Amino acid sequence: MNRTYETEHVWYTITSEGILRAKYRPEVRFVDEPMAKKIVADRLAFQGSKRYPLLIEESGAAEYTKDARIFFAGDHGVEGLTGVAILVHNWVTYATASFILAIQKPRIPTRIFRQERDALLWLQKLKSKKRQTQA
Repeated sequence: MNRTYETEHVWYTITSEGILRAKYRPEVRFVDEPMAKKIVADRLAFQGSKRYPLLIEESGAAEYTKDARIFFAGDHGVEGLTGVAILVHNWVTYATASFILAIQKPRIPTRIFRQERDALLWLQKLKSKKRQTQA
C-alpha cells in the first residue's frame, strides 16, 4: 500500500516496493536555497528515520539557483536517501542536468533518466546491492 504526502512544493509517495517518489507541483517555477531546505525538511518529516531510494520527476519548468543545487547535492540534501533517479521529459533538461551532475557530484549514487521504467529498475538494483552488502 502506498503512503502519500502533499506539501506546498512537492507531492511525495512511498510505494509498496519501498521507493520514495517525488513530483514537483506545476506551480513551482523557481527553487532557491531556502525553498530547497524546506523541500528536504518536508521530505525528512514524511519519511521519518527510514532511508529510501528516491525517484524524482522533474517537470522541467523549475529553475534552480546554484545554491539550491549545491544544497540538494550536499550531505543534508541527500540525508535519508540511498540513491536518486531523476526522471526528465525533454532533452534540454536532460542535457542541462547531466552537465550539472558532472560538475556538482552528489554524495550518493545519482542518475538521470528519460524513461520511468529504466529509473525504477536502476533504483531496484541499488536496493538489491544495499541488501547484499548488509548481509
